[in-house]
Amino acid sequence: MSLPCCRVFYFLACFLSLFLPTLNAAEEDYLVTKASPYTFDETCQRAASKAKAGGFEYLSEYHYKSPDGQHQSTVFLYQNARLSNALLQHHPLSALILPFKLIIWQKDHSTWVTYLLATVLDELDVLEDASLLKQVIEAIEHFTDEITFAPLPDKGLS
Repeated sequence: MSLPCCRVFYFLACFLSLFLPTLNAAEEDYLVTKASPYTFDETCQRAASKAKAGGFEYLSEYHYKSPDGQHQSTVFLYQNARLSNALLQHHPLSALILPFKLIIWQKDHSTWVTYLLATVLDELDVLEDASLLKQVIEAIEHFTDEITFAPLPDKGLS
């Protein structure tokens, strides 16, 4: 019997929440939040279009909006086949952060991009290969920088 995708995502989120409180540190230590200079819709478009950065493949997205329309968020799911396979070969608990999840949210007319820091794998003691962890972190950082990067305006310096 197969569950609808949203129910699977809900159960995965509940399962992950069982492990995060036991990590001996504040939740903020495992989350990265970056301000986006773009509107909520533009940031979501960039998140979908920049998936190739860092070798990510766009899988799905889920939209949420408060009844009053003041707050909205979108959860994006991505995979990086090369890194995901390497992580899963080291330890099945790596699947707790796979596929890679990115939430774009809006509050007080500002847009934010938040994701779980890959070092949570180190805290769960599932990786013995520090170079693999470094590769995962660099790929995620590069990808999220591509989403939130705003080029400086050309001031015509010549």
